[in-house]
Amino acid sequence: QFRRHPTGRRIVGHAARMDSSFRAFCEIMFLTKEATKNLTIKLFGKLIERVTYEKLLRNQTFKQIPDGKNTIQCLLGQHSFPNEGNLYGAMLYCEGTLITAYARPHNLEFRPARGGRDEEEHFSAILVVNLLKKDGFEPTPEKLEFIFSDPQKERFWLAMKGAIEEYADMQASVRDEHFPLRPLFLDCIRDLKIRLRDYGGASSEEGPLRGVLYTPGREDTTAEHETYHACIRFPISLQDVELKAKAEGTGASKYSGDIESKIRAFKKDIFRVFMKSIKWESEGRFIPDTEGELDINDCTVDDIEKARSKPFITASSGRGAFTIKDIFEELSIPAEFANGTVEQNKDGYPSISDWETVLDYNTSILIPHRQSVAAVVFAKKLLKAMKERVDGFVDTLSKRKRAREEGTVDDMVQCSTCGNWRKFPGAVLKYANVTDFKCEMEARSCDEPDDYRCDTDIHLSQHGSDTLDKDDTIANVKANSIIP
Repeated sequence: QFRRHPTGRRIVGHAARMDSSFRAFCEIMFLTKEATKNLTIKLFGKLIERVTYEKLLRNQTFKQIPDGKNTIQCLLGQHSFPNEGNLYGAMLYCEGTLITAYARPHNLEFRPARGGRDEEEHFSAILVVNLLKKDGFEPTPEKLEFIFSDPQKERFWLAMKGAIEEYADMQASVRDEHFPLRPLFLDCIRDLKIRLRDYGGASSEEGPLRGVLYTPGREDTTAEHETYHACIRFPISLQDVELKAKAEGTGASKYSGDIESKIRAFKKDIFRVFMKSIKWESEGRFIPDTEGELDINDCTVDDIEKARSKPFITASSGRGAFTIKDIFEELSIPAEFANGTVEQNKDGYPSISDWETVLDYNTSILIPHRQSVAAVVFAKKLLKAMKERVDGFVDTLSKRKRAREEGTVDDMVQCSTCGNWRKFPGAVLKYANVTDFKCEMEARSCDEPDDYRCDTDIHLSQHGSDTLDKDDTIANVKANSIIP
């Protein structure tokens, strides 16, 4: 079975994935009808039907690229091959004959995908251009690639590279405008992942709580200790929620209904992620506190058994904490640990029925490990802040819509040179697709003070979340920060 996309070579840099057929290559080998009107190609007796880009590409647009005194017209669009989303680049023809398919320079850059760490949003962007020898575009003798060594032609290639990047950026803006919840969901998940990985100042791929960033693999069911999947039914992680959020705008949305219904469903998913992990941390894997340090995220059952426990001992006389509930209040331990603590202490004290059972003097009670407690406290703070943030999504969308349609005095864009914000009516609408705004574009100077006033301004810019790094007191940071 033949695939519907061509093979090809790259010019420099990373290679496109080549999973193709000779028939697919022949289908697009010639660009113009004039070059093939008297040519018939058959492969194994079957006629090659030439594919035209006007029918093949979606969301087409034309771009004039300067080449010295001349301009060369290019066709830009998105390929429509199913299940082949990693194909993008330039289709370079020489006088109607394909020379290089999916050409990608090593410095081709796209907008980083929200929520992703190494992903880029290239939107399967395809640029089709027919280069002529009379204009100085000469392919190699093998007819496998062009040489852009001439400074003028190198500038042309850089302009072509910029056209592909600009097209992908435009598609991202169009998608986010039609599906405004997608960037809000993914930004929320991204911030949660950053806070979890940087918890305690130490970078961790798993974070302080198991099962939040990603679902753990299944463990040996014959293990003597409780396993994650035995304790947690229907596990869900931020990785799973991120996939659902990314489906917004793809025609396969996982969240149905109106805006408010989707927001409720998203909030419910995030809540489930944290509550399942908290359940595992407080009940499924109860680790008693220890005298020495113990890495609870990287320890075995033997490590826990060998560690010297650090119990809470009730007073020898007088008043004090004489129930597990009172101990929790005194040590600021979340109530989620109650069931696990009661079960953990039943072997030594069978009379304990719940966390309000009154204990005797000088009673040693195993309490949850301080690292587990700190992680659950941190997770609950994140969950509370996330709820407040998600509850504000409707208001955020309303403000952005007002900014696009009317323009307000609170509209701002940030200068990529000095980092200062420039405020004027309609700023967001005017520079919605500009990623490199400069003060001089509004007849302003980088020496002028920042227009932003954190006590009065409402930040509505689409550019702020990716470029801002100068002042954590700015309202946009406060409004979008996960940390309360």
